[in-house]
Amino acid sequence: MKQEDTYKEVRVIEFPQGTARVHIPDLTNEERERRMKRIAQSAALLLYPELKKTKN
Repeated sequence: MKQEDTYKEVRVIEFPQGTARVHIPDLTNEERERRMKRIAQSAALLLYPELKKTKN
């Protein structure tokens, strides 16, 4: 879970409108794989209806 993550790096990106801080978590290979699988599943659920529209 995010609140339990430890971070190996924090990147600070400056923009004219503000500053973004990106926290890079220190994950095991298994945890990274699990999270990426969940991201892929979520993206498929989000994009599938739009893809279905364009094929018709």
